[in-house]
Order: sequence, then structure tokens, then C-alpha cells
Amino acid sequence: MADIFISYAREDREKIEKLASNLEDEGYSVWWDRQIVGGAEYAKDIEHALDEAKAVIVAWSADANESGWVRDEASRAQHQNKLVPIRLEHVEPPMGFGQYQVIDFESAWRHANAPEMDDLKRAIDLHISGDGSSAALSSSAPHKSSQSVFFEKPGILAALGAVALVVVLGLIFWTQRGPSEETTNTPVAATAISDKSVAVLPFIDLSPDQDQAYFSDGLSEELLNLLAKVPDLRVAARTSSFAFRGKEVQTSEIAEALKVGHVLEGSVRMAGERVRITAQLIDGKNGYHLWSETYDRTMDDIFEVQDDIAAQIVKTLKVNILGQTPKAYATDATAYALYLRGRHLHQQFTPEAMKEAEELYGQVVDIDPDYAPVWTNLSSIYINRMIGGDLSLDVGCKLARDAAQKALDIDETFAAGYAKLASIAQGCDKDTQAAAKYFEQALGIDPSNPAILGDAAVLAESLGRLELAIALKEHQVERQPVDAIAHNNLALAYYFAGRYDEAEVAIRTVIAVSPDYMGAHYRLGAILLMRGDAAGALEAFSREKDDEYRTKGSALAHFALGDTDEADAQLEALIKGWGEVWPTEVAQVYAYRNEADPAFEWLEKRYEKDGPGGWGEQKLDRLLDNLRDDPRWEPFLQKMQVADNQLAKIEFNITPP
Repeated sequence: MADIFISYAREDREKIEKLASNLEDEGYSVWWDRQIVGGAEYAKDIEHALDEAKAVIVAWSADANESGWVRDEASRAQHQNKLVPIRLEHVEPPMGFGQYQVIDFESAWRHANAPEMDDLKRAIDLHISGDGSSAALSSSAPHKSSQSVFFEKPGILAALGAVALVVVLGLIFWTQRGPSEETTNTPVAATAISDKSVAVLPFIDLSPDQDQAYFSDGLSEELLNLLAKVPDLRVAARTSSFAFRGKEVQTSEIAEALKVGHVLEGSVRMAGERVRITAQLIDGKNGYHLWSETYDRTMDDIFEVQDDIAAQIVKTLKVNILGQTPKAYATDATAYALYLRGRHLHQQFTPEAMKEAEELYGQVVDIDPDYAPVWTNLSSIYINRMIGGDLSLDVGCKLARDAAQKALDIDETFAAGYAKLASIAQGCDKDTQAAAKYFEQALGIDPSNPAILGDAAVLAESLGRLELAIALKEHQVERQPVDAIAHNNLALAYYFAGRYDEAEVAIRTVIAVSPDYMGAHYRLGAILLMRGDAAGALEAFSREKDDEYRTKGSALAHFALGDTDEADAQLEALIKGWGEVWPTEVAQVYAYRNEADPAFEWLEKRYEKDGPGGWGEQKLDRLLDNLRDDPRWEPFLQKMQVADNQLAKIEFNITPP
């Protein structure tokens, strides 16, 4: 069977024929529907070919977006983790697929030696080798340069091989100079690895049909969350620990990459109502087993098993705790299995998966309406449905708020409930003071929760409290050393603070971890531009995958290089393509060119479009520095409700861990 399956709309047949020919010339075996004719076996043949392929190229276009066949094939490839999306026209993928990095092939389909062809081959090779993963990228935020993490987004972590992980580890500890400068490696002080630290790897599913990944993953995540509640125990975050799934990497390398002293690994085998769980704690320095246990139990005992594993880890590592070891949040065994299955689907962030997750969560509520975790997950579902347009703003916000409040009505010490209300206060109500208060409550209960700390850091940044934001984000990177999102957010904070050397280290780490991370090459270019390296900036901007960022960057770099004709042409393209949607982007370019009048005209368009609020991070962008002494700047900030004196009135008192 062919290595590659191509899904496309009939109207794009000529382009696909050329693309398939180019791929075959490169030595790939390609299946597309030229080989079959209509009839009773048509759908079966397509289904078989898609299932057997190792990589599925989905060619999005205006016609493909409307095709039920293409959507179905894309969804099937997505669930099989072998989706490779490309774009034949300047269109956005349909709902449910916007979080995937799309390779632009608007003209590249004609040319076998186009640079985009190399990107496509690299993605295909990852899948064929077994190391591929459809790297979910964050969807565009309402304000392009903002992190906008208050509403749920898919996690971002490209599949890494063992060699890539070692490269990332090196980047974390060594500063790299910009491309236009002579390279000098300056060591950065590495964080000492504590003996009281652990990473929980995803447990292996050993069930006969290997169809219980939702349970083995869920158990691993629950153990991770349970151990993270122990104040003196440092636990690597899920995104970093789970990056090693299926990798043939030595335990010592994993421990070094995650900066932990120990690794907890295990397996799960389910058969009917019986479950066998094996867990073992390994010394990260020498690979010795410090503790291991096998539990043969029924599902009714699953919470006792979790509690015992956590207690044994704390005991073995000699962690001092006040009171008892934290206990698992227990519920009915059937409800728990449904909850884990729902969460597994929820984390896929596709409309179809989240719809099924919502149904499963509903079944959990029917069995145990007092299980607080399911209510915060339902709150997340409602927020995502609202963002996707399935629910109106009013309805979505009310459902999300009611669900989060229900969790707190059940358990007033449930930190996730306060964190969810903080997101809703910021995203629905634009009530920053309320959001700050909710974050304070959440972190007062669970001060080391990386997700809550990450969102709190973005709020601190939007309030202009960059020292606090950087401290929180540095802690997040320490807990998530191979997570592209964490490094990207830290790079932004350094950039806003004018700490360009540190910003460059962080953003280069993002590119090493996830080469196609949307906006990473643009941000590298902006950093280099601020450091006076216009040629290096242009090089970085040219590698950016996002069309708008690449166009904007080109306009900036060509202006800095003195090529005003090309700079004007790129600025015109930016205005024509995206000015109406993101007027601040255009204002930033004019500001960098020191053309204050048009810059303020475009800022006024931003105000007219979206009104006040939501601009706290935007005002920090260094591209706007030329406007800060203009007499129009302060009145504009006052109107946007983000002036320093206004933000200073918002109380936000948290202490970095």
C-alpha cells in the first residue's frame, strides 16, 4: 500500500496530479483516487487506502473546505495522528482543523524544487518513520501579537526524536548569538536538580487490544496532578513528560532534559473489571529502581491505588509534608472511566471529539453530580463551543460560568474552579480586577499549578508587571523545559522588557522544539530587528509560516535595510490582506517607520473595531516605541483603559513559587 494518501476536492485535480507526480519523482508511493472508478466499492477502497497510508496530505482550498468527503478524510487522518495539511489557496481550514500548522502550496504545487516541498517532505518523513505527530498549533487570537491564553487552546509540541531532545536540552543551557554576529557560546547558570523531584511518564497501555490509552494516560496525569500537590516535591509538567511517549531514550536523558532527579513509569492492563497497574520509581542519575509495585485490583479500588503510589513516592524520596499525602479526587468507578475517556477526547480539541467529550461528561454528571473536576471540564467545553461559534457569547459565557461555579459549590477548595472563573472574568466580562482576584484564590490553594501560573503570568504582563510575569514564566519553563508554548511565552515577556539576548535564547528554543510553531520565526526576526540586525531579521521573517506575520516582517526588515519600494509594497499587501482584521499590526509597522500620523489612524481603527480593553500586552510591543513620547499616546491609552495609572489600581498580589 502507498506511503501517502492525498485528499482533495475535484476542482483541484490538476494541481494534485502535479503534486503527486513530484512526490513520486522523489521516491514516495502515492495514492489518490485516479486509480479507481465509481461503484459500490468506491468508499471502501478510499477508506482502506487512507487507513493503510502512513501520511495523509489534505489539500485545503475553497472547494475542499466545502467538501464533505475531504472533511471526513481529514477527520479520519486527524484521529489516526497522520494528518499533513497543505493549502492550495489563500483560505483558512474549516472549523476543527485551524489549530494545525498548514504548509502553503498556493504556487509550490507546480515546482518540485520549491522550498515548501522540503517542508512537506520533512513532515511526511516524520510520519513514515513513526515519529510524526499532527502538531496542533494555536489558532489565531483576536489580537495577533497577544498570547490570549484565557480561553483554551490545544497544546503545542511537535514530535521529537531522541537527538532533537538532546539538542533542545543544549539550547536551554547555552546562549546562541544572532545569525549576523560571530557565534560565542556563553554558559547560562543551570538550575540545580533536586533529589526531591520527579517526572511522571505516560503509562503504557498493555491491554489485549491496546485500546485503553485514555485510561493509561488518564491515570498517569492523575498521579502527576496528585504528586504536584505536595509542596516540597517538584514535578515536571504534563506537556514535557508526555513528550517522551514512544521515544527510545535512556531514563538518565529524560531526567536530565526535564531537570528532575527521578522518573516514575509504569503500565496498565485492563481486562473486564480487573486492572493490573505496575509502577516503578527510577533514579535519574544511574537508572536504578528505587521502588516498584504491581497492583491487581478492580476499578472500584483505583483511587486507593493512586493514593498508595503517591504515598510511596513521597516516602521513598523522603519528602517532608505537613499532614497527610494528598488524596485522589474520588468518584464512582464507572463515572471515573467515563471522565477519563471524555478528557482524552477533550484534549484532541476537534469539534467532533469535544462533542463526544461533552456527552461523556454529561453521563458522569448523571452518575455523580458532585464530582467537581467534571464541571470545570464542562466549563472548558462551553468556552470552546463559544469560540467556535456554536454558542453565542451570552449563552456560552453563562454556561461556562455556571459550570465553574458549580464546581466551587461542590468544593470551595477546588483551585481549577477559581482559575476557570478568572478566564471567564477576563474573556467574557473584561473584568480584569475580578480575574486577578480569582487567580489569587486559585494560587492560594494550588500555588505550583503550571497551567494556573501560566495564565496568571499573562494577566500580570497585561497589567504591565513584567518582573512578576517573567518570574512566573521562568518557573513555568523550569517545570516544562521541552514545551514550546512555555518558551514562547517567556520569549515574549523578555522581548516586551527589552531583554533581547534572553528573548533570542527562548525563541530559538521554541524553534528547536517545534520548527513550524506559528509566529516563532517572526518573533525571532522582531528580536533581531530591535538589536539592529536587519539582514538577520529578514532571513528569520522569510522562514515564517504564517502569511500575515511573514508579510509584516518583510515590510519591517526591508524598511530597516533602506529598500523603501519593497517595504511600501509589503506594507500595502499587509493592509490589503489583514488591515481590517488586525489594525494594530499595521499601526506597528507605521510606528516602526516613525510615521506617527498613520500609526495613530490605525490605532483609532482598532478602537473603533473592538472598543476599550484587551490591549494591555499590545501596548508593550517594542515596535511602538517611537510613539511613546507623542502627545497622542497617553490619551489613547486612557481611552483604551490600559494607561499605567489605570492598571496600577488593579490589585494583583501573588508570589512566584
